[in-house]
Formats: sequence, structure tokens, C-alpha cells
Amino acid sequence: MELVRIDDLYKWAMHELELQFLNNPAASKWLHKKVEKDCEDLIFRFRNLIRDNDLENVMIIKDYNEFFNIYWWLVDFWEEFKTTYGNNSSERKNKPEESSETPRTYQELFYNPNDASVCLEILKELDPPIIDFKGNYIGRKSKGVIPIWLRALSTYKGLIKPCSDMVYKDIMNLTIPNLQLSADASEFRKNYPSLKEKDREIKTILSRFSQEGRLGK
Repeated sequence: MELVRIDDLYKWAMHELELQFLNNPAASKWLHKKVEKDCEDLIFRFRNLIRDNDLENVMIIKDYNEFFNIYWWLVDFWEEFKTTYGNNSSERKNKPEESSETPRTYQELFYNPNDASVCLEILKELDPPIIDFKGNYIGRKSKGVIPIWLRALSTYKGLIKPCSDMVYKDIMNLTIPNLQLSADASEFRKNYPSLKEKDREIKTILSRFSQEGRLGK
């Protein structure tokens, strides 16, 4: 018997969802409320479990790998679902999710401006680094790390304000010399399967910075 690939099964399931639910207004409304409630409840329970058991300190232990993989998949799925199928989803791609003054500088992206320079250090600590000690972009075909890094700052630690892809693109091009993200901010709409390890590495460094008291000062 031919084995079914997980990717193919996922594509089939999403196609069926679109046919059976998303094209039906009543079903679409029910599905959105169901996903919203379940995802938020599960993420809340995961975060409490991580906090109460101090699991961030044992992320390197093999037994916890699958636990964290499931948690981050859930967070990423929820963010993608809200962007794609949420209310006024066509507007969300170009507008901030919260009504606030649009940031114009890298420091203004942060709720606490003191976190800005600390978070930029993450890009220097990656292996290989994305920026050098002067802050210049030195990555080779690694621009996809930038949206992954920004998403981690937003969804993992809640450090930065939600903005449109174009705002993020403009600010990062001004902040990191030689970065040159594309004019249409296409890097923020791509999937990067080859950079999953970078995503984990970024979150591990973020956790370490938090434990060392370098964030939120």
C-alpha cells in the first residue's frame, strides 16, 4: 500500500476545509470561532505549563523537543489563520492589527525601546550570524531569517507592535545596512522550511536573554 505523505494529507485537508466550510458563510463563522477559542485556550495552557514547570530551562533536553515543536506549530498556525481567514483578512495584510501610531524607527517598534538593541544582538549570535558586529547584513541568501525573527519577537515574547509587512520592511532596511528587503516585502509572505532550525535557535536565544534579565529593563 502506498504511504500517504503528511504534506499531501495536509493540502487535501485544507482543500476540503475551503470547500466545505470557508465557502459557506454560516460554517465559516462557526469554524473561525471554534479555531479562535481552541487555539487561544491551548496556547494559554501551554504557556502556563511552560511557566509553572520552568520548561524553558530544559529546552535542550531531547524529551521536550516534540512538546515545543507542537507548541510553536500551534502558535504559527493561529497567527497564519488569523491573517488569512480572520475578519477583514484582506485588510490585515496592509494594516496593523492594533490601532496605534505606525512606528517609523526600529526603536519605535518595541513596547519597551530598551529591548531594541538587545534583540538586534540575536542576529549577531546566530550560527552563522546574519549581521556583523557593526550591524551590517552579512547573511547569504538568509533574508528569510528577518521575518522569522520579527515573528518570534511578536508572538513568542510580545516585544514588538503588530505592523504591516511594508512597515517592517521599510524599518529593517533603514536599520540594517545592505539588507535590501524587496520593495513589495515578499520575504514576509514566503514559507521557509529550510529555516526551521533558525526559528528554534532564535527562540532559544530569546529565552536565554529573558532568563539573564536582559529584556524588559
